[in-house]
Amino acid sequence: VLTDANALYVLAALLLLIPHFCIAFFKWRYLLRIRFSDISNRETLNSLLFGITLGMVPPGHLGALGRGLFFQDKSKTVIIGLTVVDKLSNMLVMTTLGFVSISLFILNQLKWSYVLEQITLIGGTTLLVGIWIILLKRSWIKFLITKAAALFPGNPKIQAFMTAFGYIKHRDVFVVLLLTLLWIFIIVLQYHVLILGFTGVTLPQSIQAVTAAIFTKMLLPLSFGGLGIREG
Repeated sequence: VLTDANALYVLAALLLLIPHFCIAFFKWRYLLRIRFSDISNRETLNSLLFGITLGMVPPGHLGALGRGLFFQDKSKTVIIGLTVVDKLSNMLVMTTLGFVSISLFILNQLKWSYVLEQITLIGGTTLLVGIWIILLKRSWIKFLITKAAALFPGNPKIQAFMTAFGYIKHRDVFVVLLLTLLWIFIIVLQYHVLILGFTGVTLPQSIQAVTAAIFTKMLLPLSFGGLGIREG
């Protein structure tokens, strides 16, 4: 397969790793500076690389939460909270796009029974819409954070973790989601260019394949670095 590949497409896919990583860097720096305005580019880069390395080992990339371990003079708990915000934004956008792709797959290819289709599509849509409404209602988020923090009144680490969410304003939500969408677009483009090096595929097919695959991988995060599930 490799001997028949178009080397230019494969090289282009490799080069797309650069903007892919740059967007992840800018997003992480943006989140850090919401709370710590004195964070340097070097600290941001090192903590991001540290988190990526740790994230390769545990299931679901949970090792990325170790970004907070890199900082010595900052609240590690708050930084872990900001890391969770970073991961949640990825999950939210990927879940939304992936659900649309999976829905098209169910309707056009799986041919489920009408009742099962409606239960799956209506239930999933209702859940997603509810999550987005809560996300865009700052008063609701503040209420949920306050209630969650109240469950652990004597634990300062839990309190610090929850306050990380409280620093996020509406403007920050839109900026983070925009950067997340751009980051995912680079992933789709990278996949599309790479596959073109081996066989013909249209961009809509690539969009559906990537978003559906990553969505499925998030539901089944039980492999080393996600290897195997996405490829399958």
